[in-house]
Amino acid sequence: MTLSDFDLSEILGRLRALHAELKLAGDLQQELYSTENGIIPLLVSLLREDGGEITEVPPEDWAHLMRLLAPHGILPLLHRQVACSHPAIPMWAEEHLRAAYLSSRVHIFRQEKELSDLLGALVGAGVEPLVLKGPALGRSLYPDPVFRPSGDIDLLVRREQVPAARKALLSLGFVLPLDNYAVSPSFYDQETYLPAAGSPFTVPLEMHWEIQRFGRRHRKATLQDLFDKAVLISAPGLAFRTLSPVHALVYAGSHMALHHADEVRLIWVKDVALLAGSLDAKQWQDLPGECMRWQARIPVEKALTMSSLWFGVPGDLSFLADWPEPSTTELATYHGVLHDLHRVRTFLALRWPNDAPIAEKARLLRRLAVDPMGTGSADMASDGQFASRVRRWAGFLGRI
Repeated sequence: MTLSDFDLSEILGRLRALHAELKLAGDLQQELYSTENGIIPLLVSLLREDGGEITEVPPEDWAHLMRLLAPHGILPLLHRQVACSHPAIPMWAEEHLRAAYLSSRVHIFRQEKELSDLLGALVGAGVEPLVLKGPALGRSLYPDPVFRPSGDIDLLVRREQVPAARKALLSLGFVLPLDNYAVSPSFYDQETYLPAAGSPFTVPLEMHWEIQRFGRRHRKATLQDLFDKAVLISAPGLAFRTLSPVHALVYAGSHMALHHADEVRLIWVKDVALLAGSLDAKQWQDLPGECMRWQARIPVEKALTMSSLWFGVPGDLSFLADWPEPSTTELATYHGVLHDLHRVRTFLALRWPNDAPIAEKARLLRRLAVDPMGTGSADMASDGQFASRVRRWAGFLGRI
């Protein structure tokens, strides 16, 4: 099966409309609207296994494509899908993909060894973490984790276990540049641990105690649901628990459409395609209800649409017409994140912890005085970085 000119034209039109709202990372976003070359048609054909034979692609288009895809984490996967099945690809481009594949192989080997050591230490400290995103999906969905590179390790822990997890991580040689949990565990949802100089660890770690940053007070689901339905993944030298496929899809949609709406990466879209392809009939039946409980009906629909357009999975989205309509609170949250988050009133309405103790709110206000955009990231950890504070306030005021 191949893509006809009509099909491709329709796909390109729908991609442009979708990514006008949820923007692609890097310069690939601008390429969607270019009519001067065939980069996007080439990419769609490469990503879809039914895309047909690739012929007569100018060398400069291959070079341009490799550069555009650099921030998308998709090059090792393209090596698998393209290098062995498309003889029209230039040898130098094939070598570029192979280099990305080999680099990912080395990185994954090191990352999984460190993940195994981390999990052993955390479990020994009485913490029961779930592995999220890259490492979990690489082992549970992809034929080889080399095709799902990631720059860090993401773990979800119960909020009450954060102090024990922190103690274990610090004892392993990690450092915590910025303490978000002590400031406001109700406002922030994660904090980043970096390997200290001389540490045997090389991969940063993000510890999450929440998976929703916006509108979470309106949901009916609880984090305990994620732990109750978690699944075990076993591999040589590595075993861990992660989100069930349904919850992983809900999280993937929210992660893309709410947390990173201005920098969507194609490897995340591939995750959604593989998750959709892995669901059985019962899980598809459960998915709409879980989307409603997590206030993620819109993000999951957007994520599935993206995966269908880029990767052809799932191919038919007509079933979405039978799903419940999103709640008014979810509609308001989605609109606020995409179109109104620059306003102080909207920003605080979506994230302010109304139920937090007064002391926590006071700490949070002090933090927002130096971090007005509420990023809680490690690059604003030093109180002495006056220039950094000025830039942050300038960026914040520029969004108002």
